[in-house]
Amino acid sequence: MIDRSRFSGSSNKQMKDQLKRGDDLSPQRRVDYHTIKEGINIMRIAPAHDQAHSAYEIFKHVSMMCDVPVFNDGKDTGKTEEKLKRIFISNGHGGPQTDVVELYIKFAKDQVFDTVSDKKDREKALAPINGYRNKEGKWVWGILPMINYVCYAWREESGKHALGRLELSQMLIRQMDKLNIDEESNQPMEVDIFSDPNEGVSAIITYDPKAKTSAEKYTVKARSIKKGQGYAEFMEQERVTDEQLEELSVKEPLYEMFVDVYRQEDFDFALNGLRKFDEKYGYGIFENDEFMSQVNDIQTELDEILSKREKKESKAAVSTNADKVATSKTKAPASTATGWNSKSVKVMQAFLVAYASENYGEDVVIPPELTKEELISWCEKAEAGLPLPFPEVGESEGEAEVSSDEDIDAEIKALMNKHKKISK
Repeated sequence: MIDRSRFSGSSNKQMKDQLKRGDDLSPQRRVDYHTIKEGINIMRIAPAHDQAHSAYEIFKHVSMMCDVPVFNDGKDTGKTEEKLKRIFISNGHGGPQTDVVELYIKFAKDQVFDTVSDKKDREKALAPINGYRNKEGKWVWGILPMINYVCYAWREESGKHALGRLELSQMLIRQMDKLNIDEESNQPMEVDIFSDPNEGVSAIITYDPKAKTSAEKYTVKARSIKKGQGYAEFMEQERVTDEQLEELSVKEPLYEMFVDVYRQEDFDFALNGLRKFDEKYGYGIFENDEFMSQVNDIQTELDEILSKREKKESKAAVSTNADKVATSKTKAPASTATGWNSKSVKVMQAFLVAYASENYGEDVVIPPELTKEELISWCEKAEAGLPLPFPEVGESEGEAEVSSDEDIDAEIKALMNKHKKISK
């Protein structure tokens, strides 16, 4: 039975805070992903996995041509190909506050304004950055960062409900925010009507590609009761089912995809894309010593952020493993016929590494400084199903080095197979 209390719609304040954060991050106001198709799209927005987070996560990004690794059957071939790639902007996703793409744009614009006096010539010079409409009337995107919002949603189509990620523009989110008004009091709703799993309703998004303005191309409204339909029937129809919440609960939470996830790889892709852009349009920003100095400063800040993040994640992993040891029963391995005294140090170390990995988690380390007598004691405790006496965090000097000798590996494999048979 699903615990429905875990899920709730985002508060209207959370939604407004995300909107404000998006505004603050951008100087401009601008599973698989669902595609918003031409015509009517019925979307039931899913609640967040955790009530501390919003159902809508900010996705601040830029699209640039980059050298992207080529994979074959999931393996990196060592080759690259030039492709359009969407890259995180650092200050939207837990990276340095000064993003390298935004820094590049600042230097490029300053250079153009310092060297080009005519307004039309400036607009032409900045067109690759700002974007422009080509001769065929098609819009060509520049490299200005964009802010969208990502949520989980079930698309209703032909009587079926398919879960996927839905990317919404700031314009659509603003329209949805305006619909979060209590009709009786004319005050903002406390809970977002679209992501509330119990009393929320579906969002009906209409896409009209022939509309004259961008504001008219995408419109959203809340689904309403059909003529002759009772209120109770309507609310039951709109209620997110237990089965749907079960389906959602096993998906990766959005905050794990978008919050504090900026990595070295994102920075490297951004630099790669900017170099290509700079060479193509001849701005020459990478020849500017001041720009390169600030790029180095960003790298230094990123190194510090990643180091702190790694330490924080390591502490969380240790804490999780400690909880497992304290609350779960370990599986006792089979007793060895000849006794642990007859086993070599390397065999006992390797057995304990395999045993600990299976019962305590892969991150748990067997102290390398254990004497043979201590190793025998540990193996006997494991045999009896007793908790292993791991030292406090920070006491061990490193990870035990275990020989990969084939005879030892075979012996350990036999020991673990024995252990598994008995555990069953």
